[in-house]
Amino acid sequence: MRDVRVLVAVEEALRIGKSQSLPPLAARKGIQQDQMVILPPVEQPSESDLIGVMAQAVS
Repeated sequence: MRDVRVLVAVEEALRIGKSQSLPPLAARKGIQQDQMVILPPVEQPSESDLIGVMAQAVS
């Protein structure tokens, strides 16, 4: 919802030709302990795992 507030203010500023001010929002809590997902580290691929792998083009 925070992003929508900003987009609406930008649209309004463009429509009327004047800058818009947004009132500050209350601070949000950070991530909670029960929301965290701790994953094990991945293993480094061996040289044989990488043989024959083709780089993909970035577009």
